[in-house]
Amino acid sequence: MTNEELLQAISSVMQTQFQAMRTEFRAELQGVKEELRTEFHSEIQQLRKEMRLMEADLNGQIQHLSGQIQTLSGQTERLSKQIQQINITLENNITPRLQNIEDCYISTYDRYSKRTDQIDCMQADIDTLKPIVQEHSATLQRLA
Repeated sequence: MTNEELLQAISSVMQTQFQAMRTEFRAELQGVKEELRTEFHSEIQQLRKEMRLMEADLNGQIQHLSGQIQTLSGQTERLSKQIQQINITLENNITPRLQNIEDCYISTYDRYSKRTDQIDCMQADIDTLKPIVQEHSATLQRLA
């Protein structure tokens, strides 16, 4: 056999072995590809399931919060009406009464403060008259 024939024979054997290895590699690669696809599909399904559970939980929480917001809204509305009623009562009832009390107090204070000097003078007069009246009473009793 010549060198060229030998090379061609080796080349043919190598090509056959290369084809076999290539086919085997492709089959193995296809298996890995299918395995990864199955694994990813399983993971994706699991993630979707978890997302649905989380979505359901969030929807429940949103419903609960919505109910609480409606309750708070109703309470706020009631408080607003009560505050409005309190303001009306203050304006129509309490404030005029306080004004009347203040007016009475101020007028009484003015009267008393103007009469303070007069009361002091009257006390001085009483203090002067008292001993005189006692002396005259004693004199009248002795005469009678």
